[in-house]
Amino acid sequence: PSPDQQAPARPRSLGIPPSSFHPSTTASYSAFHLKLLDSIKKRTDRKQLQDLVKESHEEESHIRSKTPYHKFHPRQNLCLSVYAEQLLLHTPPTLSHPTPHPSSKRRRRLSSDLSPRVFSVETVSSGRGTRKYLCTSYALFVRSYQSLPAHSRHYYELIPKGQPCRLYLDVERSNHAYDDEGAVVDVIIGEVYRALYLSCSSLSPPPAFLRSLPPSLLTSPSSALPSLRPLVVDLSASTPEKFSHHLLFPSVLFQDNEHCGRFVRSLMEGWDEGSVEGRWGR
Repeated sequence: PSPDQQAPARPRSLGIPPSSFHPSTTASYSAFHLKLLDSIKKRTDRKQLQDLVKESHEEESHIRSKTPYHKFHPRQNLCLSVYAEQLLLHTPPTLSHPTPHPSSKRRRRLSSDLSPRVFSVETVSSGRGTRKYLCTSYALFVRSYQSLPAHSRHYYELIPKGQPCRLYLDVERSNHAYDDEGAVVDVIIGEVYRALYLSCSSLSPPPAFLRSLPPSLLTSPSSALPSLRPLVVDLSASTPEKFSHHLLFPSVLFQDNEHCGRFVRSLMEGWDEGSVEGRWGR
C-alpha cells in the first residue's frame, strides 16, 4: 500500500488455532461429539432401565400384597370356595382416589387385573395325569406364567358361574378334510360377527364392539373378512389327523358363560352349509 493508505487492522485472535478449521480435524471433532452424545444416550438409557426395573419391583410388591390368597388347591370345589370369599372382599379402587405413589397411574391401569381368578393346570403324579387349581389375581398370574418355560405353560382359566366372560369357540373336527384351514377359520369368524351384528345392532345403546365392524359385513361379506381377522385371537392346535382352532373374541363380552353358550347354540342351530358357502364364496 502507499504511504498515505493505512493497512487494515488485523483482527485479534479468538484463541482458536487454525488447525481447528482443517477438514480432517473437523471430521474428528464431529466424531468426538458423536461419541460423546452416544455415551450420554447410553447413560440415559441405563438410568431409564434402572427406573423401569425399580418400578417393576415396586409394582410386583404391590400386586403380591393385594393377592395374599395366591395358592394352589388339590380340588376344584375348594379353590372355587376361596375364590368366592375373595370376590366378596375385593373392592376395585376408584380413579377418584388414586394411590399416592409415583407409579399410581400404572397401578390404576392394573386395578381390574387385581380381581381374583381361578386357573387350572395338568400335572403328572404317580404316572397319571391330575389337575391342580390356582386362585390368584390376573396380574400375579401373568407374572408367574411368563416366568415359566414354554413347555410348562399348560394353564387354562375356569369361568365361575355368574361371572362375565368373553366369547370363545373351540372348533374341532376329527377328520381333517380341509385343504385351506385359513379359509375355514375366516368363514367361521365372518359368520360369528354377522350373527352378532344381526343380534345386537337393534340394542340401545349398541355394544361398543359394533363400531369396529366394517360396514360391508352384510352387503359384501367376503370383502369384510380382512378387517375381521385382526379382531380375533386364533390359537391353532391342528394336527394332520385333527382340525382344531381355539378362537377368542376379546371385544365381545357376555354377562356370563350361560349367555355365551346360548349365543353359540343359536349360531349352530341356524348354520346352513349351503347358505354359508354362498355368502362367503368359500
